[in-house]
Amino acid sequence: MKRCLTLVLPLLATPFGIAAPGGPKDQPVLLDVQPAAAPVPALKYQLLPEVAEMNPGNAVPAYLKCWAEQNNFFHNKEVVEERERLRSCPLTDIKPGSLKGYGGNALRQADFAARLEYADWNILPQFREQGYMLLIPEVQQIRALATALHVRGRGQIVDRDFDGAVGTLKTIFAISRHLGEHPTIISGLVGLAIAQIGCNLLEELVQQPGAPNLYWALAGLPTPLVDMRKAASAERSMWSYGMFDKTRAWTPDYMRAMTQQLGLVEGAFGVRFFASILELPAEDRVAAEKWMQARATDAEWLTAARKGLTEAGYPADAVATYPPQQVVVHHVLRKALLHNDEGLKWVMVPYWQAEAGLAELQKVPPEIEDKLASRLGIAVPKVMAAHARLEQRLAMLRIAEAVRLDASKNGGKLVTRLNDLSVPVPVDPVSGKAFEYKVDGITAVLSGKSTPILTPTISGRWYHKYEIRLRK
Repeated sequence: MKRCLTLVLPLLATPFGIAAPGGPKDQPVLLDVQPAAAPVPALKYQLLPEVAEMNPGNAVPAYLKCWAEQNNFFHNKEVVEERERLRSCPLTDIKPGSLKGYGGNALRQADFAARLEYADWNILPQFREQGYMLLIPEVQQIRALATALHVRGRGQIVDRDFDGAVGTLKTIFAISRHLGEHPTIISGLVGLAIAQIGCNLLEELVQQPGAPNLYWALAGLPTPLVDMRKAASAERSMWSYGMFDKTRAWTPDYMRAMTQQLGLVEGAFGVRFFASILELPAEDRVAAEKWMQARATDAEWLTAARKGLTEAGYPADAVATYPPQQVVVHHVLRKALLHNDEGLKWVMVPYWQAEAGLAELQKVPPEIEDKLASRLGIAVPKVMAAHARLEQRLAMLRIAEAVRLDASKNGGKLVTRLNDLSVPVPVDPVSGKAFEYKVDGITAVLSGKSTPILTPTISGRWYHKYEIRLRK
């Protein structure tokens, strides 16, 4: 789990699991829907497993058993390619009945796991020992479950098994929640991506003739759906483990081992550590190497840096034995911890309250040591923007269902104002204010504020605007 942004950015660049069809930059996403009354009873449909469905036990090992059931289903090249085709093709290309029982026992096991009462990833001892070098392959494995469930859900929609599709959505959203229990930001991002896959399926479901109204099901989802606060706390604690351990000096053997683990040239650990781990641009890489070389051989600077570390709470007896490379690295790490906290504190408040502070974090500091420090921390602004996008999309889908609900009462007409809806509507999680809503005949455009920290999806479509079209 090296500190390189390439681990995070793919999740942010494709937040909805698959690329949507191309279109103009600000093209709304069409929801072609029918009026639909609330179900009877009102809470017939839910989007997370209900208490009556739950069983005691830990979901994580139960999820991992899915691969024991059907390893070929998850890893065979032709099967995986066909799954990607089935995820992205028009629903009309899927023949009714062709996906019945898709995934077999493997996905039934996923349904079972999603309905266990807690998710314990049993990773904290390794987390404490390995810190940022911890490998988490199980997280990416779990993501493969969501893509398979997406295909099964599309097949259920084609077969008009709407109750089955809602059951699949419960499993997908439960998986995303469980990933929020994993003590890493990266796992939280995978949880967000999986929840967006659920939103894709939900969008297709509500557009089907006779589809149930899911307003109250959406209202019942927790906010936030994927809670990143545990991961934020764990992110802070990583600064005490492994190479960041303050209590012991690096030995030559330790530096050789870390040099090999990071793929560096022998003896370059103290000099090229940050350039490797952060994948710095070429010009900054040269500047960083020169800066670190100069500091590691500057006796006066090293004395002042040791004093600064001790004053910051580092154990004085350990600091006195640090080799020069460790003094330089920990000097930057101390600054990085301060910068990291400046970002992670915003995880504790809604995005619309954090946006100004997050924008401030985006500014690139002029000094090379501050550049190193700022890049070492997690990219909190992008993480929070991805988080806000999910919450915004869920809120907009809930409003679209409210529009369907009221249209069932008033002869199939659109309400002219959101305030006229008969059920409560959420505010925009990105702005903290009401969504914009405009009606033109049988079409309404529902718009939210964009997240300037993130660009549109790579396909060019923005998901902060829905065109809701009512049909008879």
